[in-house]
Amino acid sequence: MSDHPTPAVPAIVQCTFCLCPNIITADDLEALCKNCGLDLSRLGVSSAAPAPPETDGTVFSQGPDDTLNGAQAIATLFADETSPDKAASVVDAPPIETTATATAEAAANPKPTPMSTSTRRSPIHPWVITGAFAVLIVGAIITTWVLLSTPPSVASADAAPKQATPITLEGWNATPAWTFDATAEETAESADGATLLVTTRDDASIVDTTTGDLLATQELGGDTSARAYWAGDTALVVDGDTLRLWSAGQGSGSDVSGDTESDQAGWATTKLGDATVSLRGDAIFAVAEVGAKYERIHADASRDAVTVPTEGAVPVAASGDTITWGTNKGVAYVTARDGSDSRDTVLAAPTDAASVSRWISGDTKHVYVVWSDGDTDTVAVHSLESGDAVSTHPLSADREAAATSTRDGAHVAYAGVLIDATTGAITETSHDIDGTVGERFLTTDPLTLVNPTGDATPLEGDSVTLVAMSPDGDLVVSTGDAIASLAPASADAGARTP
Repeated sequence: MSDHPTPAVPAIVQCTFCLCPNIITADDLEALCKNCGLDLSRLGVSSAAPAPPETDGTVFSQGPDDTLNGAQAIATLFADETSPDKAASVVDAPPIETTATATAEAAANPKPTPMSTSTRRSPIHPWVITGAFAVLIVGAIITTWVLLSTPPSVASADAAPKQATPITLEGWNATPAWTFDATAEETAESADGATLLVTTRDDASIVDTTTGDLLATQELGGDTSARAYWAGDTALVVDGDTLRLWSAGQGSGSDVSGDTESDQAGWATTKLGDATVSLRGDAIFAVAEVGAKYERIHADASRDAVTVPTEGAVPVAASGDTITWGTNKGVAYVTARDGSDSRDTVLAAPTDAASVSRWISGDTKHVYVVWSDGDTDTVAVHSLESGDAVSTHPLSADREAAATSTRDGAHVAYAGVLIDATTGAITETSHDIDGTVGERFLTTDPLTLVNPTGDATPLEGDSVTLVAMSPDGDLVVSTGDAIASLAPASADAGARTP
């Protein structure tokens, strides 16, 4: 045995802070990192450390246990997924020669560098770790951008267009062609069916019946329920003591008097004061005194006085500038708006004792009245040329019932009878007429469309209110919280012909 001490075996210890490799021996009393100065003595070689393998005088050393320096997590993150020990940390140092003889021999006879029996990897440089985290951050940013920039139709199914709620009504397509959100209180369709007036508690709207587009809107007072009407091509809303008018050909309007106002949506507004409104055909009258003082109101809210042909006469019908007046003496007057070109026609009574108890309505050629003789009431249609009765029919219903006209004025329903304005013919009907849509009458219990000839078509299905019929024959209904348009289910649905 030699008396010379065995030289300390050097080993490479990797700094746990800066990852710099340091050569230390067991004899080093103070082993500090050459790069950052960290105390490496607790990581140095001890007598209990496993003996390094020796090959021809060349000594190799395994690196420190990575579980002590936190390198295991990084090694695991970047470990080769195909390696069976990818979860283990292996950070090995390059081989170090310890003697000059070994160095000279290695230089004279170079040979392959021996490897340990376990897989070895080079130390991970700090820039590699930093770069890896940078890649992760950039990837997260790109992923977020892609999600946020994806079109709504792809990113979320909730962004898909809202589907119209089907409406079941026999003879009509269930899927509405269009819908218009409105809790309608009253509605009225124009004479040609192209537009619909809808009033709610807060506003009035003009809706295109073909497309469902909103053409104009007007804020209402909201103090009372507004009433909606059409007179020719003019829509009017009676909003308390205020009258609001709209016409497709009307501009923004202008004030014409101290009590008239106009807004910017094509609506004209006028105050009624103590006057009431009376509609006759396409004419709108402001009535200050029945049988004495009348003004005709135009779409722009302008007014002009109307000459009453005789004391006690009331307007019965109107078309353009021609007004038909009636009196309790059974005489009809036809005048121009300014009172000129007046002519009177005495109506032929059905009996000598009969008198006119009700003026129903009229058209350009006829006037419709109720004759009463004791307890007998008779509906009669008279010619305005001769005064003769064109047709008559006994009246069994209440003569105070309201008359209802189709939107073009060609037919009138009154107290159980239907009147054809083109011929003057009277037809009895068993249906209780509640209103009209397009050129048809309707009943609500049960919901039924009635032709002017009396033929009826029941409409079974969901509970809806019929409000209009478009020029193409589509049925416009109110569901309570929306207005919807339904096309005929087939060509023989009868929507386009009365």
